[in-house]
Amino acid sequence: MTKSRELASDLTDMMKVMADGKTWPIPFELVERMVDQIASRWISEVESEIQTLIKDWETKMEDDNTLYSLGLRRALDVVKGESSVS
Repeated sequence: MTKSRELASDLTDMMKVMADGKTWPIPFELVERMVDQIASRWISEVESEIQTLIKDWETKMEDDNTLYSLGLRRALDVVKGESSVS
C-alpha cells in the first residue's frame, strides 16, 4: 500500500467510526482536525527518516564534498515548510 493510500485509509476509517456513532454529517472543523492530525503524523515520519539519513551519512562521510547532506537538509526544510534563505 502506498503512503498516500495508507493516509487516505486512515482518514476513511476515522470517518466511518464517526458515521457509525451517529455523528453524521461530520462537522467541517472536525474533518479539518482529522486531516491535520494525519498530515502532521506523516510529516513527522518524513522528518524522522530524513534526520536518520543525515545522521547516517555524516557519520560515514566525515569529509564529504558531495553536498548530499546539504541536499537532505534542504529537503527537510521543505518538508517542515521552512525557508532556508534568510
